Amino acid sequence: MANLQKIWVHSLIITLGVFATGFSQNTGGDDWGGWFEDTDTAPAVSDTSGSDGAWDDWSGGEADLPQTDTLSVNADEFSDWGIETSEWGLEPEPEEESLPTQAIYDPNAPVGMGMAIEISAVSPFWVSRNMKTWYSFMDWRVGVQMPFSFQLPLYGMRVTASAEIASFNFENTFPQGGQFGGISVLAYGRLLYQQFCVDAGFGLFGNTGGALFGAMYRYPISPNIYLGAGGRAIWVNKIEPLGSSSWADVQFLAGYKF
Repeated sequence: MANLQKIWVHSLIITLGVFATGFSQNTGGDDWGGWFEDTDTAPAVSDTSGSDGAWDDWSGGEADLPQTDTLSVNADEFSDWGIETSEWGLEPEPEEESLPTQAIYDPNAPVGMGMAIEISAVSPFWVSRNMKTWYSFMDWRVGVQMPFSFQLPLYGMRVTASAEIASFNFENTFPQGGQFGGISVLAYGRLLYQQFCVDAGFGLFGNTGGALFGAMYRYPISPNIYLGAGGRAIWVNKIEPLGSSSWADVQFLAGYKF
């Protein structure tokens, strides 16, 4: 046992001595200091690859890349640079105000806003009792709608004026002969609402006075031309030998709006 203790102590002393000797050699100031001095005094070799500069730019957070705007042909900017756009075959962008605009045709748009001429074919379909034995014929009308109108504060309605000349012709064969016909001259107001219109006015039927009231629907087939159909009731003051009489007619018309 005593021999084993001696062997263990001697081994520990030898190990500590070897460790102390190696540590003193590795940490010597001459060897390590000379190595650092050689490294610091080595001549710098220039790097022409440009990779360090690129990495430096990226390491800075943002690369110095050229900033380009979207290409647009602007005559003012090119002229400031002294460049003629015509040499490159480029034309300046048109402004919004100079762009051509085309009106969109809407067949459901209101009809009658403005001056118009209307030609109608008319035929009476009802007469008062005192004209039951009187026969009627096909008549015509030519009317002019005035170019002005007035807005009403009610559902977009407007009021305008119209005038027309027309023919009328009635003939009695039983129990006695008679004739009532000629040219009428009428003036009336017209209430417009979208494609509908209502007429009311007065005028002369030959040598007697009378009044009218009617309604009509007009449908545009182009921006200027429209077709229509409607009816009208007419009252006249005196027909010889009947006195006051009235009738109603149906009309089909074609109009042109200026």
